[in-house]
Amino acid sequence: MEHKVKVPKGTQWAIMIEPFIDEGYEYVREGNPWTANSPIKLFTSREEAEKEKLKWNTAIVTVWKEEDVNTS
Repeated sequence: MEHKVKVPKGTQWAIMIEPFIDEGYEYVREGNPWTANSPIKLFTSREEAEKEKLKWNTAIVTVWKEEDVNTS
């Protein structure tokens, strides 16, 4: 049985990866290569994010929340 959660309209999705086990997760960013100042790569649908997730070994899809990122 598949469980579906209703997602509010306008929700954006992001991908998080764990590049090094001891350093925790970080957001996938735009650019190749990216830097800490590169914008976070956002998706307008979970399906788009799931396709991007397949490119990464340790990726997870998450709902994007602006307050999750330390901007200082």
